[in-house]
Amino acid sequence: MEIQQIQESSRCSDCEYAIYCFCDESQWVFRTKKEMKEIMEALEACPIRKGLKLTASNQ
Repeated sequence: MEIQQIQESSRCSDCEYAIYCFCDESQWVFRTKKEMKEIMEALEACPIRKGLKLTASNQ
């Protein structure tokens, strides 16, 4: 599985990882540890997700 970098110009509706942002982390299922690591890295690098986390922590 090729993991794509999430671009700032991307929208969540275009992102293959959006499901991970909009569901509870306890519901996440990964096939391999490698897949888990790659997806977690992509999510951590996402500028939209970072903005959402900042907004949530300021409320």
